[in-house]
Amino acid sequence: MNFSYIFRKEFRPCYGKLGLLASIFPSIPYLALTATATLATKEEIVRSLGLMDPTFVEINPDRPNIYFASFTRPSRGGNKLDSILSPLVCELKESRQDFPLTLIYGNLETIAECFCYFSTKMGPLQYHPIGAAPVAKNRMFTQFHAQYPDHERERIVQELVSGESKLRLMFVTVAFGIGVDVPNIRRVIHIGVPRTLEEYFQEAGRCGRDGKPASATIFYNSYDTSTAKKGMAPSMREYVRANKCKREMILSYFGYKPPKRAGVDHTCCDFHQQYCQCEDCVLVSAVNTFDLKGSDDSHTVTTKRPLNSAQEEKLREELLDFRLSLHGSGKTCLGSMSLASGFGLELIDMVIARATELTS
Repeated sequence: MNFSYIFRKEFRPCYGKLGLLASIFPSIPYLALTATATLATKEEIVRSLGLMDPTFVEINPDRPNIYFASFTRPSRGGNKLDSILSPLVCELKESRQDFPLTLIYGNLETIAECFCYFSTKMGPLQYHPIGAAPVAKNRMFTQFHAQYPDHERERIVQELVSGESKLRLMFVTVAFGIGVDVPNIRRVIHIGVPRTLEEYFQEAGRCGRDGKPASATIFYNSYDTSTAKKGMAPSMREYVRANKCKREMILSYFGYKPPKRAGVDHTCCDFHQQYCQCEDCVLVSAVNTFDLKGSDDSHTVTTKRPLNSAQEEKLREELLDFRLSLHGSGKTCLGSMSLASGFGLELIDMVIARATELTS
């Protein structure tokens, strides 16, 4: 991240290569650099290098321009990523090159699913400019992982660093970021939970390196934070679940206290956003309260018009296709399709009867 440690002075007697170097160059100062190191990690570095009375040069790793948040996500279902990805698809279609540069971290399976989702939903609009040849260099989103072709990874990094890239969204694994400094990443989104706070803070720190406002968000479910998940640090589970200041939790983990904020509370994290009393937040709260009060059936006048016959037919076709996709067609080992899936024809009729708007 943005802080380091300098160790100097002399070595204590030790064996191996370090001891040999110390005996050959006894008067030469030694320098060790690291980042996102806890107190235990610093002690281990001092011990492993055999340093005696080292001098530490360090700064608070706080990144005041990054907003931190975490949200739950569905644990199962074929559309478990829809609530995360659908708004981003709509935003990319509308904003195109004005879409804030975004990284979405996940495992290999997740980022492949995200890529396919975007490719399907955006169709020809995924290439820029509109009507451009359907080749990788014109696509506004991409994958980036260790198994991706070397020449493509090199092209992606070179274009991002030079500012010539058309990419606005990247689906990445931990393979992205090593030795890469892209200053204008505005958002880092994790689908799933990194195993440690060190790992998360490094990946979240990819955004906002230019000092401008940025956000780091985690979407998690019960599987992501399960105690059965190997290598998952308790501090990481607490980070996504607890109703506490996320900035304070991160800095406390590394042995620091958050400095006094110069900005408003809602720019800190989702915890402080709940209690922020700035003019903007008070206004939003008042509007939301008014909307809730006005939602009572006795006072609400709906302005939505029912679906026309063409929209009803289109919706029915989509729902029937979806029903068939659940388990082939016809009978299943559990009996009828309605019994096997719970998605019966009566349910389709009910959805169409109650639908007041068709947006996709």
